[in-house]
Amino acid sequence: MEPTGAFENDPNVTDKKYPGHPTRSYRSKVPLEVIGEVTRWIRLTL
Repeated sequence: MEPTGAFENDPNVTDKKYPGHPTRSYRSKVPLEVIGEVTRWIRLTL
């Protein structure tokens, strides 16, 4: 995904829902452009 205009950090997700986690969530008023598709996902194990 790639923004087609301005975007900003979404503090409702990053600060309130997951405090202290290095999550990154963004929001935009303009559409996003699909530039690729993940066809194979390798799950990381801990």
